[in-house]
This record gives sequence, C-alpha cells and structure tokens, in this order.
Amino acid sequence: MASCLAWYTLSWSAQNTLQNQVTSLMDNATLNARHAMRTRLEWIQRLAWRHDLPLLSQPDDGWLPDVHAYFQHAPYLKSVALFDSHGELIDLRTSTELHTSPIWQNEPLDQFQDMLLLAWPEAWTLQPKEHPNTLLLVAPTGNNQRHYVAAEVDLIDLLTRELSVLLTQFHLSVGGDTPFLVLRHNDTIPQSTASRPLPHLERRHIGLPGGAHLTLDAHLGSRSTLLNASIMPASFAIAGLTLSYLLALSLGLIKLVRQHSGQLLIARQQIKAQYDLEQRFRSLYLYHPDGVFSLNHQGCITNANKACSTITGRNNSEILGNHFSKLLEPQDIAPLQKLFTATLAGQTKQVTFQLKHRDGHIKVLDLTTMPMIVEGVTQGVFGIVKDTTVQHEQKAQLAYQATHDLLTHLPNYSEFEKRLKYTFSNAQKTGHKLIVLHLDLDGFKAINDGLGHPTGNQLLIEVANRLQRLITPGDTLARLTGDEFALLLSQMPTEQAAIDLAEQILGTLSLPFKIDDTSIHISGSIGIACNTTAVAHAHELMQRADLAMGEAKQQGRNTWQWYQGDEQQVTEASVMLRHDLQAALKQQQFELYYQPIVDATSGSIRGVEALIRWHHPQKGIISPGIFIPLAEQTGQIIPLGRWVLQQACQDAAKLHAAGKAIPVAVNISSLQFRRAGFLGDVQRAVWAAGLPANALELEVTESVLLDGADKATDLINQLKLMGIKVALDDFGTGFSSLSYLRDLPIHKVKLDRAFIHDITNDHKNAAIVQGVITMAHYLGLVVVAEGIETYEQQQDLVQRHCDLLQGFLFAKPMPLAALLKLKD
Repeated sequence: MASCLAWYTLSWSAQNTLQNQVTSLMDNATLNARHAMRTRLEWIQRLAWRHDLPLLSQPDDGWLPDVHAYFQHAPYLKSVALFDSHGELIDLRTSTELHTSPIWQNEPLDQFQDMLLLAWPEAWTLQPKEHPNTLLLVAPTGNNQRHYVAAEVDLIDLLTRELSVLLTQFHLSVGGDTPFLVLRHNDTIPQSTASRPLPHLERRHIGLPGGAHLTLDAHLGSRSTLLNASIMPASFAIAGLTLSYLLALSLGLIKLVRQHSGQLLIARQQIKAQYDLEQRFRSLYLYHPDGVFSLNHQGCITNANKACSTITGRNNSEILGNHFSKLLEPQDIAPLQKLFTATLAGQTKQVTFQLKHRDGHIKVLDLTTMPMIVEGVTQGVFGIVKDTTVQHEQKAQLAYQATHDLLTHLPNYSEFEKRLKYTFSNAQKTGHKLIVLHLDLDGFKAINDGLGHPTGNQLLIEVANRLQRLITPGDTLARLTGDEFALLLSQMPTEQAAIDLAEQILGTLSLPFKIDDTSIHISGSIGIACNTTAVAHAHELMQRADLAMGEAKQQGRNTWQWYQGDEQQVTEASVMLRHDLQAALKQQQFELYYQPIVDATSGSIRGVEALIRWHHPQKGIISPGIFIPLAEQTGQIIPLGRWVLQQACQDAAKLHAAGKAIPVAVNISSLQFRRAGFLGDVQRAVWAAGLPANALELEVTESVLLDGADKATDLINQLKLMGIKVALDDFGTGFSSLSYLRDLPIHKVKLDRAFIHDITNDHKNAAIVQGVITMAHYLGLVVVAEGIETYEQQQDLVQRHCDLLQGFLFAKPMPLAALLKLKD
C-alpha cells in the first residue's frame, strides 16, 4: 500500500517536475530572446548614430568602413542597407557575394514603407510575411536629412546560438503551427525538415523589443523520455527513503531555479530602466538650449555642454579643468564665489552677471546653481546659464525710446516734464532759481513742406547739435514736439544770464545750415519764465514759457520774450482750456444733443441737427461758442469733429432701429472738410454704424471755399456719389455770394437766425429772406430757417413758402434718450 501510494505520489511529482522544467525553459528562452533582440537593436542604433550624415553623403568612399568586420563576427547578419526618408535604397552591403538579399531586390516592403511614414525616432524591427525566418532591424541616423540603416538578420542562425544552450531532454520549435526552426540539444532541424515532435508540452507567444513577435513551443525530445518518466516512480517506490530525499532535493532545486529566473528578470528590467533614464538625462544635458555645466568641490569645471561653448566663445576643451573664476570679470569673482559656497551648503541660487565673450563683447547672463547631491552627499554644483543679452538690450532700448526723441536723441516731452517736476520740487525746498526757455523755430513748416521731410529732419538734428553746445552740465535740453524745444536751466545765476543765453541761441540759429548742398536760413522765437513769481506747480512754469513764446511770435519772431504776468492771464486761461479740451477728448466728457427740424406747414419732424455739449467736471457746461473756436485754432477740431461724426452715425442708426427714419445733420468744420482723409473718415463712420448713407447730412459754411470753389465742389460731388447730402449753413453771414447757390452741388440752404430774429419788423431782412427763398426754390434747393422762437415768425415764413423750420418754438436741443421718446 505504501509503495502504491509512493508510486502515485512520485508519478504526480515527476509530472509536476517535468512541467516546472518546461516553464523554466520557456521563461529563460523568453529572457534570452528578448535580451538578444535588445542587444541587436542597440547595435543597429549605434551603427546608425556612428555613420551620421557627413559619411552617408559619400557612400562609395566612407559608408560603413568596418561592415565586413560585423559580417565576420555575426554570421547571422546577412546584409546591411541604407535608405533615405522615402524608402529609396541608397546603398547595400551583403555578407557574401553569393548572398543576393531578396528582401531588397524588388520594391521596398509595404510594412517597411508604412513605418517610414511614421518617422519613428527609435530603432524598430520588422518581420516580412514572405520571409518568416528573416528579421529586419531598422534605426534612424538622427541627422537633419533623416536616413535609415537596416540590417537583415537570419533568425534561424541567431536563435540557434541564443536558445540551444538551454535544451536538455526538450525540443523547442519556433514559428507556431508551421515552424521554421526546431531546436534540440546540440542539434538544429531547419525549416525544410522540421516536423513537430511529440508530445507537446507548452506554447508561448512573446513580444520582442522593437515590435517583433515569436511563437515558441516546447516538446519532449522523445517518447522514451515520457516512458522513463513513468517507470522511474516505480523504481522510486522500491527505494522510498532514497526517492523521498531525491524528491525533496528536486523540489528545492526547481524552486531555486525559478527564484533565480525571477531575480534575473527583475535585474534586467532595472538595468533597462536605468539605461533609458540615463539616455534621457544625457539628451537633456547635451541638447539643452541653455548652458549646462558642473563644478567640483574646488570650483573647477568638470562638464559643460555645447551651449556653454557658444556663450563663452571658447571650446569646452579650453575651459574644462579650470576654475570658473577665470571666465569672470574682476568685479564678479567675489559675489559668484560667495554664491558657489552657498550652493555647496545646499542652497539653490539665482544671479545675473556679465561675462566677456572671446570676441570682446559683453554678454548678460542669468545663472541658476543647485547642489549636486549623490546618495545624500554633495559632490559639487550644477549650473544652468541663460544668455539674456538680447532681452536686456531690448529692455534698455525700450526704456530709452520711452524717454528720448529718436530723431535728435534729446529727452522727449515726457522726460522733460519728469525732470521739471523733480527740479521744481527741489527748488521750492532750497529757494534756488529755476528758468525755462521755450523755443519754437520760425518758418520750419515751409522748409519741411518745400524741401521735404528728410531735409526737415536733418535740420532739426543740426539745431539740436548747436543748442547742446550752448548749455552747461546739469541743465536739460529737450525736443517737445515738431519744431519746439525746451531748456530747463537749474544752474543759471541771474535772469540776465538767461537773457544772454537766449541771445546766443538766436545768434547760433541765424547762421546758415548746410544740408545736402543747400544753405538754409532759419530763426526762432523764445519764451522765458522763472519761478521767482508765484508759481504753484511745475506745469505752470512751462505754460508761462509757452505764453511768452507766443508773445515773441506776435512781436515779429526771431526774438525772445519774458513772461509778463497779469497781462497774459486771459491767454493763460486759453492755454488751460486747451489742456482741458485734450483731457475731455480722452475722458469722453462730450455728449451730442439733437434739435428737431420740422415741416413749416405740418410741423412734423423732417430731421435733426447734432449739437455738441461739453460737461466739464469742474466748470460745468462749457458753451460751444468758447471751445469750438479754440479747437479750430489748436487743430483739436480734427479729433473732436471725427468723434462727433462717429457718434452721430451711431445715434442715427439707433433712431432708424427705433422706427424714426429721419436724417441727422452734422456740422463740419472747414479745417476738417479740407483735411486729407476726410472722405475716408465719413465713409468709415457710416459703415461702422451700419447706417444708410442717405440718413446722414453734412452742414458746411462758406469758409470751406477758402481753398477754392473747385476743390470744395469736387469733395461735395464725391459725398453726393456716396449718397450723402450737403447743406450750406449760416448763409448770408459771411462773404456769401449768390454764385455759391448756383455752382455748389448742395441740396439745402440754411438761413442764419440773424435774418429771422426781426423778420416781422425789419423789411430789409424780410426782403433778403424772401429773395433767398425764391432763388433757392428756383435752383431746386430746400430752405431751412433757424432760430424760430415765436408763432409770428413761423407764420411769416410759412407765407414766404419756407420749407423747413428750426428753433425753440418747436423743441430745444435734447439728448438721444429724450429724442427717442419724442412723438412726431
């Protein structure tokens, strides 16, 4: 009974042992196959890197000079080929002259072409379907013009060398149901004679590095082996104690083998992971765009990437082994030595310093240092240095442009104002005298327009150069704008000295300027102001110098004028209002009101006129009669008129959207009308608001004819082509001519309120009004009478067949919100 039990037990144990041996065999075969493939992939990748673009460009002279050595040491290697990025064969080397490499004879494999399209950056493998016993190893060269190196490997030869050593009583077949290779101990059966041995024990599908797959099958070497495995337990039953000992020993060995196999697998995985990590860090180090280097404990440079060489202008071979201080300027050695010491102590530091390039120019660098710690011990210092020279130069250039005039390289208005405030504040504390000179060149516009802007610019540069030679250190000369300059004198002892300087300036300007073989004569008007009088703010000093300069202009130019105090207070108020007007444009302190224009007979609304209102934050409502003439004098009427035009078009679009399809009339300044780009401003305003062109009317006065009736007629005709009508406003108050009614392509004439005020009492005014109405109607024009305030005026004009009326009798000017609510 015991023998029978021992027989059954040992039979089961023998079978289990056999299966464990097969499993161990397959595990080790898998490891060996993967290791063999990984090794060959690393070899093909090194081969591709080694033979980079410089050699590949001349395959006849220098490609793979040692390829025959590879064929001798690796008999499984049948051919090596070079392809371009499109899969075109560039060169092919075979192991023997007899080997024709059928893989590459015809068109490249479809599988091979597909992988090339992916531009895979690492080495990979390919198993041709038509050649199952052949494996292709492919690796990119890594150059800018990507090529590929491909090796043809005989799997039968390779696997025979790598797997036969593992076999004892087992056979190992490769290729699945149609194996191309059967391996047995000290023997190999090629594909042509291979047949599956029996019995079959285990099948395993394994993936290889690079993408290839293999199917392995394990078999007993012969049926006698299985028979021996059955007979052996019976013998063991007879010698029970001996068999028990041997069984325990076998189980221990199997366990030891399996443990060893597992440990080997883990070790190989760890080595692979460590290798991959090292390659990543090596790539980061070598190809980092910033300089990366390391220092030892003594501060000597032990490693540096290529970017360091670019930054310093020196080959790395020249700096390796040297102390980092040899690259520094003397003033930077001590601070960076301190930083190096702090980094060795475990701190991460950042600093900006300068380094002289080998060619002599100075580079600005941002440096970051960190301790190099290995297993808890500081081994040295890592450093990353970034070249920020261009950024610092751009920053300095932007700072310069923000404070200087780029033409003359003098301080600009903003910088002058800043220095004036600072100097004025100090002068108030110390009681020092402070003098400002405001210089405006006489006749510069004529020179600029007549000789061209390049000549005008060169003249300004020459003027700036002459003025700079007259001022003393500590004083400021600035170009304010155009042909205006300012001098801030903080070192001037007396007012007489300021006058003497003004005379010197006028004298140096009187000398001819030689520009492009042209002799140019120019003069200047100078205004002088001093802080000895009551001046509360720095900008008041500048305003007073500006007023004095204007007085010098009025006195005939080419002279200087000292600020006269109370006599110029009215003008000073105008200057303040001019300043406030500029602020109002930026802060949107303006609003449009609309006054209805009604039918003389029915009283229904036929249109509205846009009228501007200024809501001053301190002074309240300022009359247009005050700021409009000022804006025309200063040129501010241009941006103001552009705003009125844009806002009126937007409001007119809102009226149309609300069902009030009435035209909106906008007053146009003669300066705005004659300015280049006026038609474009009108067109953009209409398009931006989405307004029909016939919903906008423009009102102009006779002053638009100052440049000639032909030019005005041409502009009005162009507006007419756009669908915009033009009315002649304030007719009869200026230098009116009846020919204007005949020649100008207008559609409406507006009678000024001066004729309407006493139309019922003054028969002369009544006769003029009647005459204008009659002539206008004869010419096909519409007549509008302004300033209607009484019922009697309305009735009189109705009897004279006036078409449209406008005035307080019907409605006062109102904001858009009120107009939208107004009933027709």
